[in-house]
Parts: sequence; C-alpha cells; structure tokens
Amino acid sequence: MKRVKHVLDVEEKLLIGIIAVSSVMIVAAFLTKLMPTPSERADTALEEMADDYYLTYLYPRLMGASKDLKQAFKKYDTVGVPTTYLRQLLHYNDERYGEMAATFEAVGCDTNQTGVRYYPKEPYGPCDYEVKYIWGCSKKTE
Repeated sequence: MKRVKHVLDVEEKLLIGIIAVSSVMIVAAFLTKLMPTPSERADTALEEMADDYYLTYLYPRLMGASKDLKQAFKKYDTVGVPTTYLRQLLHYNDERYGEMAATFEAVGCDTNQTGVRYYPKEPYGPCDYEVKYIWGCSKKTE
C-alpha cells in the first residue's frame, strides 16, 4: 500500500497563517490589558509614598510628646492636616522615592499642585486616617 503525501495548497497555508496571527494578536491584547496604565502606576506610587510618609514621619510629629492622642489629633478630624505636596514626598527621607518622579512626569503631574491631605480618625492610631489625593496632572485620567 502506497502512502499519499498531502501537500498544503495556498489557501490552506493562508488560513493557517491567519489563525496563527489572530491568536498572537488576541494574546498580545490580553497581556496589554493586564499591564497598568501610566495613570494607574501614578495612583499606586502616590498611595505608597503617602502611606509611608504618614506612618514614619507625619504621625509621630503630630503626636508630639502628648500622651493624649485625642487632644493631639482632634483638631485635624474635619479640616485635615495641611496638604503635603508631591515634591515633598519625592524628596522625603533622602529622596527615597526620587526615582518615582518619572512615573508622575508620564502623566504630566505638577509637583507643586499634586499632593495629599490626611484626616486622622478615632481612635487615632498610626493606621487610623483617611487620605484625600489631590491631582494636578495634565494627562491623568481618574
């Protein structure tokens, strides 16, 4: 019995090529969707810097030598702590976050307009606060 070898004709090769290219494009689109946008990266970076700044720098200074946390923090409940600007956060702690400046430049953030405002909440522990993010960016989508 003689075996017949099937050779793909042009239409079959073209169909296989179209399927392969389509599959690659679908996978690439899916992977692109998983990557954070510049705006999402800026959100994450500002949140990280704001949390670190409050916990390691601002909270101990607001507390001061006072043993009564309610007395030290009550005045900030509604008005909040004065705004801390992005330029301060980038330079904080010997410019620990200085390399993140490019993240904010990608979305056109002004370091003198972008910032955070903290609102301590009872029982006034180190993690008992809310943050309001103030964005001064030309390309940021919210």
